[in-house]
Amino acid sequence: DVVHNSSPNNQSQKSFLIMATPHLLFPRLSLPPKHKYIKPYAYHNNPYIPIDDTVQQDNWPYIATLRETVIPKNNNNAKNAHTPNFYQLLSEMDCLPSDKYCNACLRDKVKGASCSKCQKECKCYCKRLCHLEVPQKHVSKRIHVKPPMYRTDSSRVIPRIIHQTYYEVVTQSKYPNMSRLIQSWKTAGWTYYFYTDKEIAHILQTHFPPEVKEAFDTLRPGA
Repeated sequence: DVVHNSSPNNQSQKSFLIMATPHLLFPRLSLPPKHKYIKPYAYHNNPYIPIDDTVQQDNWPYIATLRETVIPKNNNNAKNAHTPNFYQLLSEMDCLPSDKYCNACLRDKVKGASCSKCQKECKCYCKRLCHLEVPQKHVSKRIHVKPPMYRTDSSRVIPRIIHQTYYEVVTQSKYPNMSRLIQSWKTAGWTYYFYTDKEIAHILQTHFPPEVKEAFDTLRPGA
């Protein structure tokens, strides 16, 4: 905003610029140009991906961004060649509590499920349960989260934004109660975003490593 300050007799007039900025640490710093925005994961890793209209580029200064450090596996390290989990170790030793007598004892609500009471029926399982060491697995990636450097409302630490997801669009005819609730949020001054499952998948592909999208695709519908 340009503010003019002049004396009553208009003999002198000064103009000065007041800049309002949402930067967290530096109140006099304005937003950088768009080409200098910190990019989400997908665009950072592949700068040649075209930015389509569905990507809300104007929001990039106000969102957290993820970066990853890939840790190569040392093939010469024998300890990392085979790193089974606890279940796999018990299975290899034939110590899983799958025997009908052991299973029944551990499920007995009257006796209670404990190795002190099921030692006879679950001898191998109880022997290994608290003493089996699981080999440490190789950490293939480290994910670093960079908080947003700007915020839409400099007076608030937590923005007044509501994100909602559902498998289909919420309509007034099909979901009247939810529609009224959504409208009340908007009326109260909250910024409201809604995402279908298809839009969520696109967000995950844009802002997160591929493993997150793969995990999302394994969820049961409605989970």
